Amino acid sequence: MSVPAARRVWAIVPAAGRGSRFSASSPRPAPKQYAPLLGATVLEWSLRALLAEPRVHAVVVALAPDDTEWPGVAAKLQSPKLRTTIGGVNRQDTVLNGLDALATQAAADDWVLVHDAARPCLNAADLGALLDSVGAGDVPPAGAAASAGAVLAAPIVDTVKRELGDHVATVDRQGLWRALTPQVFAFAQLRHALKDATLAGIAVTDEAQAVERMGLRPTLVQGSPFNVKITRVSDLATAAKILKMTEDTPMRVGQGFDVHAFGEGDHVVLGGVRIAHPKGVVAHSDGDVVIHALCDAILGAMGDGDIGQHFPDSDPRYRGADSRVFLRVVAARMQAAGLKMINADVTVLAEARRHGRESVRRSRRSGAVDQYQSHDHGALGVHRPRRGIGRARIGPARAMNAWTRAALHPPRAHGAPLPPAELKATPEDFHVEEQLSFEPSGTGPHWLLRVEKRTANTRWVAAEIARLAGVPAGDVGYAGLKDRHAVAVQWFSVPNLALSAESWIGVRTAEFRVLEVRANLRKLRRGALSGNRFRIRLRNVTWSREQLELKLDALRAHGAPNYFGPQRFGRDGYNLERVAAWVQSGVAPRGRAERSFALSAARSLVFNALLARRVEAGDWSQLAPGDLASLDGSGSHFFVAAVDEALRLRLAKFDVHPSGPLWGRGSPASQGQALQHELAVSREFATVAELLAAQGLTQERRALRCAIRDLTAERDANTLTLSFSLGRGQFATAVLREICEFDGVPELDADED
Repeated sequence: MSVPAARRVWAIVPAAGRGSRFSASSPRPAPKQYAPLLGATVLEWSLRALLAEPRVHAVVVALAPDDTEWPGVAAKLQSPKLRTTIGGVNRQDTVLNGLDALATQAAADDWVLVHDAARPCLNAADLGALLDSVGAGDVPPAGAAASAGAVLAAPIVDTVKRELGDHVATVDRQGLWRALTPQVFAFAQLRHALKDATLAGIAVTDEAQAVERMGLRPTLVQGSPFNVKITRVSDLATAAKILKMTEDTPMRVGQGFDVHAFGEGDHVVLGGVRIAHPKGVVAHSDGDVVIHALCDAILGAMGDGDIGQHFPDSDPRYRGADSRVFLRVVAARMQAAGLKMINADVTVLAEARRHGRESVRRSRRSGAVDQYQSHDHGALGVHRPRRGIGRARIGPARAMNAWTRAALHPPRAHGAPLPPAELKATPEDFHVEEQLSFEPSGTGPHWLLRVEKRTANTRWVAAEIARLAGVPAGDVGYAGLKDRHAVAVQWFSVPNLALSAESWIGVRTAEFRVLEVRANLRKLRRGALSGNRFRIRLRNVTWSREQLELKLDALRAHGAPNYFGPQRFGRDGYNLERVAAWVQSGVAPRGRAERSFALSAARSLVFNALLARRVEAGDWSQLAPGDLASLDGSGSHFFVAAVDEALRLRLAKFDVHPSGPLWGRGSPASQGQALQHELAVSREFATVAELLAAQGLTQERRALRCAIRDLTAERDANTLTLSFSLGRGQFATAVLREICEFDGVPELDADED
């Protein structure tokens, strides 16, 4: 089933005009878009909001052929979003040239913003409201009516007069608006409208006029009356007053916090200064808590994520990195957003450990901290028992034990596991290859690259591909995340602008190599897979062939419980601790990524608990009246009113499966015994279910079992190689745990964060 894609947003800034009215009143010969304004040019101010808006994919600036000012502006802005093209003889020709420059990249229904180069006072709120009005950045619902676009405008509040020869007449101002920019329209819609106006010999004064000629009615979005256009030199003083009033007065405040535990080493780094110390700190980079907290505070004030989002500890580039590099990057982002730091206050706490981790575990097991939530960050940082607040109160010892059992140690379906084996002694021991859910089109503006990667995570490879192609990182697509400590063959997409297919085939680094190149019409979207093929080597195997065959026969006949793997719950179940803290305190984790991890773990916890209940009841792989049957590989499901021979046959062929709820608002649609199982689990995990509903998640379904296709085994002395295929979003560890105990859990083995 194809996954609908969000419509991307592009921007065009026509900057090829000479500004005759401005030039006539200015002693400076440069066009008005390059006039100085509060330490920058008018054009820099006009571009600022567009470059800072995360939904804007790229900004095309259309320039005069003899423009000599632009290189200096581009050097100051240093934005990967910026692109240029040559303008035309008038505005509509210039905008058409900008659309032509996007023709190989923009889809017909992508959004295009057009903004005047001489409107320096556009604010982020107005730009956001304009994009919200057309649903930019969202996936359009099926059957949704096409939008005719939208125009930023301000209602006329002054009395309006019309000159009529020797006298004037008052015009009724009701319903009259001043058209501003940006204006936003669908790519193909705007291109057709402008071409039609040009063929008809009509010079439109804005893009909305061209669209209106086609019988369409754009929406008016009220914007600030301070979004003025520079027409004469005197307008610069007005714009300067507006910018000072709207930009300088509000102060943004951010707060950063960083904690690292003491570990092996002979120094710590604080504020970029190396300080001799009997201990080091445990960290992916140099562990500079001062700079990390400062970066977090700056990013927080900007509303631009956090340090973990920009410099993830999963990225090998940042291993042992000098944190001053992070600060330079964050400072550059701050300056690009037109902001400056006024002051920063940094407090460093270094405390001795008050008790060992084992004592925390013992106290949790004994229930001694029933009313408290303990946070132990080690010897550097803060350890402080914190009383739970909010409407939900749980006993951490009891709850965490139940949660850990359901999430990390659910019951097995095919008997006790065989003795332990070693997994992932080397990256080659865990090999996974993606299976696309579609056939590449063979033509189009994107290359699909089939890449083999080793000891590198997916996001890092995507960034490297973007760097090689000379495109923004957001232009590179991938369908799923794959473990770094493995050999993975997966697909990436990249615009086919700079490198030919032959050039990509020659790409080979220590971390990845390109195996195949195919042309495609669209960027590769997350989830665009039918499944994955695994080849997994287990070492130090001690069991007999007969013991193994019994396990494999059971898996071939019945499949495996479709548990979410331990990877979903974080290292040592850390994401469950995030959920517990959220439930107990009522305070959400800081940062969108952290909230997403917590909600994902919470939903997976409830699902695993339901599946565990059905495994214990023995009906996890059977259908009964009242079940919702899931169609294999599609995500669709249907209500089971009765189980006949035809349905039993489909079940045996793995065409359908029982399903369980991914919890959210509302009630499950199941009935009978299935509903009783689901309601019992929702009561047992009531605080988690309430959290998921309160956060706006809705009821969805997931198959209770996974079909294991083409399962084979090769035994060589004490080494076993298993090969099999799973559907999208299913965990190889869910299969392996039905065979044996093992050490070496992958970071990821399903196509999910």
